[in-house]
Amino acid sequence: MIERVLESSGAGKDTFKHRGFQKAFRFARDYWVEDFEHQVLDLFARECPWGDFRNDINPVFKENDQTNMSMDAIDCLKSFGTATVEIILCDPPFSSRQAQEKYDIGCANLYTKPDYISSMNKEIYRVLTHRGLVIKAGYNSNAPDPRLQLVKMYISHYGASRNDVIFTIWKKCETTLID
Repeated sequence: MIERVLESSGAGKDTFKHRGFQKAFRFARDYWVEDFEHQVLDLFARECPWGDFRNDINPVFKENDQTNMSMDAIDCLKSFGTATVEIILCDPPFSSRQAQEKYDIGCANLYTKPDYISSMNKEIYRVLTHRGLVIKAGYNSNAPDPRLQLVKMYISHYGASRNDVIFTIWKKCETTLID
């Protein structure tokens, strides 16, 4: 279930170029096999080309045709119907430096806003189809929602004093009448 991936110590800022994230995405795509309808939503896409729906709050990426949406992640999720997306990529800025450099969001980072993260995670669960997957990138392996089951984990090791990045894949296993 856990695979350690050796990354280049010079790996760049764009997470989608890192081997751990690429392996996680391949795993998620292969999970769907024949059922895959290509409903991939990337909430913080920047230059990542993988999503059918690519969102980034920074309008520069939409202006450059790298995303097809430019809105807050929660607003983006609210624009989708219930149980309509098979895979959600969730790679928000993890540090003050990333938040300032990439998003200029006026706070240290999204993880310093627990109400925001909680609201985003509820929306993620709502838009996931039955058996839908979330690929979460970060410095922790916390579940995006307690109703999701951990399926796979990749730990990208960069060497030297650089932090590892954890890529977790979570599956929506069951639905109830109140979901």
